[in-house]
Amino acid sequence: MKKHIVIPMLLIINLSYSQQVELINENFNSGLPVSWTHNSTNWGSSPIWAVNSGAIKEASGPYFGPVSNWLQLPTVDLTTVTAPFLEFDLAMAVVDTSIQFSVSYTTNNSTWNSLSTYGNLTSGASNIVTVDSASNNNWTPTISDYQRISIDLSQFTNESSIRFRFGSEYMYVYSYGVWYLDSVIVFGNNINVGVLNHSESSLLQLFPNPANSLVRIVPAKHVKNATLKITDFTGSIVLEKLTSL
Repeated sequence: MKKHIVIPMLLIINLSYSQQVELINENFNSGLPVSWTHNSTNWGSSPIWAVNSGAIKEASGPYFGPVSNWLQLPTVDLTTVTAPFLEFDLAMAVVDTSIQFSVSYTTNNSTWNSLSTYGNLTSGASNIVTVDSASNNNWTPTISDYQRISIDLSQFTNESSIRFRFGSEYMYVYSYGVWYLDSVIVFGNNINVGVLNHSESSLLQLFPNPANSLVRIVPAKHVKNATLKITDFTGSIVLEKLTSL
C-alpha cells in the first residue's frame, strides 16, 4: 500500500525579508558636510580636502617627509544593521615618488587602528589598485579612473559607536599625489524590517498535498532576500531556507 505524507494546510509560514539601511550616504553635491572633519600630520591642521569636479579632492604635496592627511566620517552605530559594509569611489594619481590611500577606524575617538590601505606596487599598500600618473595636482580623473572600493565591516557588528576615516598618505620625501573621493556609503541589512506571519494559502501555493516525495512551494508574490520558515503545530521548525521568493 502506497503511503502519503500529509502536510497540513494550516502550517505557519514565517517570511523575514531584509532591507538595506544606509547609515551614511554622501556624494558631496552640497560640499563637505560639517559633521566630517579633516586634519593633517604636517605641522598642524589645514583645509586639505575640498570639493572639486563633484567629488572631494586632496592634492597638497610635495612634503619634506611622510605626511598623512585625514578625512573623518561621522560616528555610526553598527548594532542596528547586519552585514555592514563601507563603500566608496576612489581615483588616485601619483606625481612624484609614492602615495597611498588608507582607511582607519576608532571606537573611542582617540586611538585609530588601520583597516585597509590602497596604492600602487611601490607604496607598500596591502591592496593594489590602479594608480595613474599626473604631471601636477591639476589632474582630473575620468569616470573610468574611479574604482569602487568595498570593505566588509562584519567584524564590527557589536560596535555601537565607531568612526572611520580616510587618509591620503605621502610615503616618502617629496611624495606628491592626487586623490578624488566620491559616493561614500556605510550600510547594512535590517532583517527585522518586516516579518509576515500568514496562513499558507495567502502567501504561496503548496502542492501536491498529500505528497509522497516532493513538495513544490510557489510564492504568490515576489519577496526579496527572504528567509522561509515552516513550523509545525508544536513550534518545531520543519524547514528553514534562505531564498529570493
